[in-house]
Amino acid sequence: MAKLTPWQMVVEALKAEGIDRVFGLPGNPLHFVADLNQHSDIKPVLVRHEHSGAALAYATARMTGHP
Repeated sequence: MAKLTPWQMVVEALKAEGIDRVFGLPGNPLHFVADLNQHSDIKPVLVRHEHSGAALAYATARMTGHP
């Protein structure tokens, strides 16, 4: 079995929990976004402000019924 990087482990944990979107700010430590794009169906959603990310995540959860 190939060794996983810490960020690949984060992606695997997110997939195991059924997460399909990750909200975050560009420039913050979102190093796993590259792993998301290459090895996963998890979609990164980048926002310009923390409040926007929280509101968007909340609205998405309410509309989809999936936290």
